[in-house]
Amino acid sequence: RGTASHNTIRIDRVDQSEALGPFLWGYKARACLKYWTLNGDSDKVAGYHTGYARLKDPVTHSREIVLDKLNREVVITDSISSKDGHYVEQFFHLHPDCLLKKAGDYLFEISNKDGVLFMEIDKRFDAHIFNGSESPIAGWYSDRFGERQKTNTICSRVYSKGIRDFITKIYLSNLIV
Repeated sequence: RGTASHNTIRIDRVDQSEALGPFLWGYKARACLKYWTLNGDSDKVAGYHTGYARLKDPVTHSREIVLDKLNREVVITDSISSKDGHYVEQFFHLHPDCLLKKAGDYLFEISNKDGVLFMEIDKRFDAHIFNGSESPIAGWYSDRFGERQKTNTICSRVYSKGIRDFITKIYLSNLIV
């Protein structure tokens, strides 16, 4: 249920919202849409949330997702803004039917019965793969409350200060026509 269980950014190991129980929230982050544009070559959506405004040194996290139809790729830009330094984690959880191979220092091959794609994470990140890990809790999939199964999670980490953009690209294999 925490931030690390979603395909997003977590700051200083603090959840975006504060869960007080299975169905009870303390602090609840507010999500805001910045823009959503559709056109023939690319579609874009961007937003931000207030989840880390409550930190001693407030942090803003915004995310832009671009579907580049000409280049057949998705570009995710996570923008982090703060005065002081913060520990930034980025999570990407895969479905249990997906196979994951490390294809380079910052490149991952993800495949299933339907095809192959590649995920290239920002080169400033230190990436780790977790599968059914209890410490830290990572590499789990749940399609319903109270149940889970092992899967692969790509967790990338970096120490960041100031205003930084971290770019992740997801694109199809050249083998797919």
